Amino acid sequence: MIVRVRKNTQQIYQHLCSVIPGGVNSPARSFKQLEMTPIVVHEAKGSKIIDADGREYIDFCGCWGALIHGHAPDFVLKQVQDQMFKGVAYGMTTEIEGKLAEIVLQSVPSVEKVRFMNSGTEAVMTAVRMARKFSNKSLILTFEGNYHGHADLGDIAVIPYNDKEAFNHFVKMRGQDIAAILIEAIPANMGVVLPESDFIEAIKDSGLILISDEVITGFRIGGMKGASHLLGLKPDLITFGKVLGGGFPVGAVGGKRQIMDLLAPIGPVFQAGTFAGNPITITAGIAALEKAKQRGFYEELDSKTARFLKKIKQGNIVHIGSMFTIFFQSPEEFTPFFHYLFDHGILFSPSPFEANFISSAHTEDELEYVANTINEYLECYTCSSPFLVSQSY
Repeated sequence: MIVRVRKNTQQIYQHLCSVIPGGVNSPARSFKQLEMTPIVVHEAKGSKIIDADGREYIDFCGCWGALIHGHAPDFVLKQVQDQMFKGVAYGMTTEIEGKLAEIVLQSVPSVEKVRFMNSGTEAVMTAVRMARKFSNKSLILTFEGNYHGHADLGDIAVIPYNDKEAFNHFVKMRGQDIAAILIEAIPANMGVVLPESDFIEAIKDSGLILISDEVITGFRIGGMKGASHLLGLKPDLITFGKVLGGGFPVGAVGGKRQIMDLLAPIGPVFQAGTFAGNPITITAGIAALEKAKQRGFYEELDSKTARFLKKIKQGNIVHIGSMFTIFFQSPEEFTPFFHYLFDHGILFSPSPFEANFISSAHTEDELEYVANTINEYLECYTCSSPFLVSQSY
């Protein structure tokens, strides 16, 4: 079933390319390495996206993990609509910011204070600034394959991920210069890669300031407590985004009081934003997290994901909670796989190096259809390609 000709989509995208660099406002949306016109979304609801040609897709990108309840859930829309009649932005403080902050503080063990902003990139940038000021050092140690936004972080060192020996060697040689370790709690931008226990223990034993990037995993993996807690980490700072905004742009930094209090206006580390803590995002975030807090929410979401992945009969599948990646032996093998799913009304994240996500809106019937479609592809087109065993956490 090849129906890749999408006349309206192609016309719209051609116009976009004439007025926006590359026709997109984020390169991950360009489908460039897939050698196809990207999807141009017309609308979305629940687990489905509908493009400019009226084609419907079961969505596993989910706004790159942000939509844990699916697209445009009614309980979020109702709260946001009520707030819109009161005003969409003030550039001033509101009482409801405190309510969302309390949810974060009550949920995440390592967080004593939190500051809201507008993106994960901004959150990481701010966390790095605070760590440098607190430690009076400049070097940030991070890891290959971990993604922390597009900010220029300045003085950084990058070493292999999941390599305890490389980590211990670097700390032995340069530990006195390190302002903080910056790590994705569970990497999801080179595909989902699970951390090895001895590597995590080495980080814990180092005694260095730790910034845990949970922009993707926060309030998705490890329930309301997060992936850092699941791994036994006690970060000094945690960055959030995605799920926290309930479908609206958001970023946040939370952490120990003595570091958080370095932020202006009570400290010397400047951070500001006209739309930081805006009432629409805060309202949506409260609605999303209140729903996620309900008994059994994460257990059902995670078990639904596990049931779905168990139906896929072959493939190198790595997953944790409701987040997964199907790996191929080379990135080139991902392209025909993506095309096959796309032509069958299934939208995976458009890169072999990104995670896919299950939401509470995905139905068992939809997941059955997707699993069968994946099996059809793997059985028919990859007969001669060996696959590794699945991994899960």
